[in-house]
Amino acid sequence: MPNLRTFLLGLGTGIIVGALLVQLFQLGERSQDRLNAIGAELSGGAAAQESPGLSSPPEQPEATGTADADKLDAAPSTPAPASQEPSAVQSGQGELRLIHITPGMNLNQTEKLLLDQQIIEQAGEFVKQMQSGKLKVRAGYFVLPTGAGVEAAVQAVTSKPLSKYAAEQMVANQS
Repeated sequence: MPNLRTFLLGLGTGIIVGALLVQLFQLGERSQDRLNAIGAELSGGAAAQESPGLSSPPEQPEATGTADADKLDAAPSTPAPASQEPSAVQSGQGELRLIHITPGMNLNQTEKLLLDQQIIEQAGEFVKQMQSGKLKVRAGYFVLPTGAGVEAAVQAVTSKPLSKYAAEQMVANQS
């Protein structure tokens, strides 16, 4: 009897682990399809089709970005340096800029980075739009053309960020 019990326990465990691995692989494929779709949209290619049912929890930590003005002006206790040297490539809309938003950056720091990289042109509009929608800035790598505007910047920094490798490849492939 103990041998049968051990066998059944191992069989059940194997089935559960196998099912979890299948789910993990399917999630990875859907994430890769979504990254490819975002890359096609950013590169100005043909309209990419979104995969249905891609509601997964955020994988990157979010930077602070609440409507509290005091929190916006307060710098984090250990600020991480933002990527100040952009990778730039000439495209039809403007130069593509690789933007790195680090965890802990608040809205004002993110707006300053976008202004320095010439993604947005007016100070204050980005913060105002983020506060009105109570949106949070996602930490990670983003690729935006210069002069993209506030709406494109808001959409980009609130969406799922790219991996460093994918963002660098996107910029490198535009030349």
